[in-house]
Amino acid sequence: MADVTVLFGGLVVGAVSYLVSRRAAQTFRDFDSKRYPAFVYRAVNPGELGIPVFTYHSVAGPGTPDSVTPAAFERHMCHLSANGYYTLSADELHAYLVRGEPVPPKSVVITFDDGRATLWTAAYPILKRYGLRAVCFLVPGFMSESGMRSGPDGSTEADLSDVPALTWDEVRAMHDDGLVDFQSHTLDHTRIFYGPEIRDFIHPAFVFGYHNVSVPVMRVQGTDRLHDRPPLGTPIYRSQPRMSAARRFFDDEGLRNACVEYVAEQGGAAFFARSGWRADLRRYVDAYRRAHDLNERFETPDEQADAIQHSLVRSKQIIEEHLPGHTVRHLCYPWHRYSVLAASLTREAGYISAFIDINPQKPRPNPNNPYSVQRVLPLNEVGDDPYQITRIDARDDVVMSLPGAGRLSYGRRVAARFLRAPGFLKD
Repeated sequence: MADVTVLFGGLVVGAVSYLVSRRAAQTFRDFDSKRYPAFVYRAVNPGELGIPVFTYHSVAGPGTPDSVTPAAFERHMCHLSANGYYTLSADELHAYLVRGEPVPPKSVVITFDDGRATLWTAAYPILKRYGLRAVCFLVPGFMSESGMRSGPDGSTEADLSDVPALTWDEVRAMHDDGLVDFQSHTLDHTRIFYGPEIRDFIHPAFVFGYHNVSVPVMRVQGTDRLHDRPPLGTPIYRSQPRMSAARRFFDDEGLRNACVEYVAEQGGAAFFARSGWRADLRRYVDAYRRAHDLNERFETPDEQADAIQHSLVRSKQIIEEHLPGHTVRHLCYPWHRYSVLAASLTREAGYISAFIDINPQKPRPNPNNPYSVQRVLPLNEVGDDPYQITRIDARDDVVMSLPGAGRLSYGRRVAARFLRAPGFLKD
């Protein structure tokens, strides 16, 4: 019995040691990845900051994708307000970068992607409380023509409701108040298939993402279907964002429908409880391909350019139609992916700046990722390219590392990340 107890104790100690080591490795991998600017790692003078641009998506509970809680968002805004930070509009940032027009000391930019409903219900009341401004990149293809939730009420569930995006009435209310600067996030935030390799199939545990943005656009009887939840069994091919360099692959609709019918015949959702269901579906696909002439193709370069141009131009037009007198000049690329073609068409469409994701502080060659931008991280200072404005993911309380009273040091950040209970045992 003693030997069994010792063995069990050793297994427990070993398991705990493994989990602790794994958590420590994840923590240091994330924070030592050099994705963050210098102020995250050490105390800096405000003059060394450049113009930090912070990115939010949702101000909601942990069940909402890409969210920070209202308490965390208020903590960030309180830190900015208490330490004298000034929030710029997109036009003010552009004028500073391009013409060197002066901005107040300790200027930052707060951005929201997608135009999610919790900007109105949860974030806007906090911005108003502290007198801070934000830039919101809207996706008009997500939005309802009219209607308004009862008002900013702190609700954190709006992004998971039947109307997960802002309505135009809510946009107009925030625009008229002068606290939110509405710009473009393209027309519909689309992903596209870009090759015949099937990567997955729609199954009960498939991660659809906010507003189903993880599902690439599919053509059904000649019409593109956006942001739908396809039936179980639908093949999902390799995909990229529409603004990337990839040309769209049009899959065979007959094969797609056959996979859906096969899953339905095999029990529907119950089919996916079997072990090896992916291998089963792949065998079915291989057999179908051998027996049929497939109607599949890649789009032409002209079709690609037309699709990107339409998304850029129409998004700008729609926002301006709903906000008379407002000019949309600034773009944020969905998923922070873009190409030489998209950048050229962005200029042609009348945008004077483009916001992207933050890049490594030190260039790191990555030949397997042609979409990565390999350059030293700019600080958004005078003379930097306005079409490559870099941004910082505001989750993990990064705003709290800005200089000032109550600054979160690197040591405290690592400890907080390491000890955080939610997700402790998850990848």
